[in-house]
Amino acid sequence: MEKKDKKLYELILERRRKFNELIKSKNYLLKEDIITCPCCAYPKKKEFDICPICWWQDEGYENENAKIVRGGPNGYLSLEQARINFSKTLNCGDTKKLSIKEKTRIKKIMKLFDDLLITPKKDLANKAFKELKN
Repeated sequence: MEKKDKKLYELILERRRKFNELIKSKNYLLKEDIITCPCCAYPKKKEFDICPICWWQDEGYENENAKIVRGGPNGYLSLEQARINFSKTLNCGDTKKLSIKEKTRIKKIMKLFDDLLITPKKDLANKAFKELKN
């Protein structure tokens, strides 16, 4: 892994750690069953198999298996490569081209969730999840 990719990868792992801590310690903010996406590390409802932010299909594997390409719904991508792709393009895959409108929507949702890490308020959590539905 290239040095710049390693830094992007570490930022995703750190974001996931922070959101997991928030979910565990401040669960009154996130009433419904919430988990973090293994790829983009943003919160999502457990009911979503496919992350509405990065389009990664959760196959239930984590960091210890991140380098393995399993085929299946995520095709030829390992979780590690998907994380790097998301950091660079806002998409876990490298084939889907996002429109400006889609990128703007994703950035708005990411900002709401990032703000939630800084200021854990229920209204920010509700706003972020409302945007996910749109």
